[in-house]
Amino acid sequence: MCVRVRPQNSNEGGGKGPRAVNVIDRTHLEVAATGFGHTGGTTNGRAFQFDLCTREDYSQKMVFEESGVRQLVHSAVEGYSVTVLAYGATGAGKTFTMFGDAPKQLSEPSNTIRDEDGVVPRAVYYMYKVLNRQPEEVQFSVRASNCEIYNEQVFDLLNADGKPLSVRYNTKEAFMFRVCWR
Repeated sequence: MCVRVRPQNSNEGGGKGPRAVNVIDRTHLEVAATGFGHTGGTTNGRAFQFDLCTREDYSQKMVFEESGVRQLVHSAVEGYSVTVLAYGATGAGKTFTMFGDAPKQLSEPSNTIRDEDGVVPRAVYYMYKVLNRQPEEVQFSVRASNCEIYNEQVFDLLNADGKPLSVRYNTKEAFMFRVCWR
């Protein structure tokens, strides 16, 4: 499990204000005990350990390289189903981490990876790079889905109608919903 700490926005002090979360090292972070006001070091806050904790200055490339997504791509090429999940509050940076600068991607399409591209475009680009290195007699079928859970509703981001998906419970397979495979 990886945690990405985003830079403060202008409402939070623009990098000069007190922090609620501080990265201690590559695998540890600390959450301030009460309110804000933590500026680094050891306090009475709570420390947590993860597989990777990224500081505010981590680039999109560093997040992709160090988060384990590259290894997940290799697992997918080997035939395993893989999932990358972003979780957090509104405004926490999930969309930027996963997709990057989406308006720029739409206005300036590119066949290469740019600095601001997030985990998803990097994973897709890398996957096709890996697939193109396979022997010619090897055939692949690629299917992907991209879902968002927002206000307790599931949305298929590859389906243009924007309607929430119907979630059903099956005693054999637990919760399920139908997605648009692309």
